[in-house]
Amino acid sequence: MSISRGTLQKALQLNRASFFFYLLILLPVFVLLVSCGDDSDPAVVEPSASPEPSAVNEEAESSLEAVLQDGPDERFGILLLPANAIRHYEGIYEHNGYTIIVRYTTDDVILPDNWVTRRCGTVPLRFTLENGAVHYAYLEDGNWVVFFEIADSYENGCSFIERFLQRLRYFKSVTDNPETVPFPAIVEIR
Repeated sequence: MSISRGTLQKALQLNRASFFFYLLILLPVFVLLVSCGDDSDPAVVEPSASPEPSAVNEEAESSLEAVLQDGPDERFGILLLPANAIRHYEGIYEHNGYTIIVRYTTDDVILPDNWVTRRCGTVPLRFTLENGAVHYAYLEDGNWVVFFEIADSYENGCSFIERFLQRLRYFKSVTDNPETVPFPAIVEIR
């Protein structure tokens, strides 16, 4: 029995193709089996120790950023002031489970006499306490006013106000449109 030269070449090509196919499939399995038995393999990296769960939870619970959740939306009438229809923009921030409401206006505002003057860090503010919340007012040289409504149990009020005002002044300085109300999306608490 004889095999023609052409048939032999086709058979060898088919066997070569099968050989490479099986080699590609079995090679990774072979490498895996060989490497599992050797504990001194430098390519294997042991996972590092993870931080304790309580440390991770504390970090997540004490975020350094207050995040704008809603707004700024145009509204009319600031409730803590005598009857008014003051046009303002309201934004709601969340920080560590607390809600901080910020209201911004360019309208003229006259604060009632019961709003006490106080410094919050380097920022001169007027404030009043009502319904378990501290209400702060910051008057920017007659150009604009920002009201902050913060729970009286919130410990980072002054830090939030100082940083918010810094960011607001910066964004107002770089905007081309004076009507733009550039509330920062994130306020970094220091």
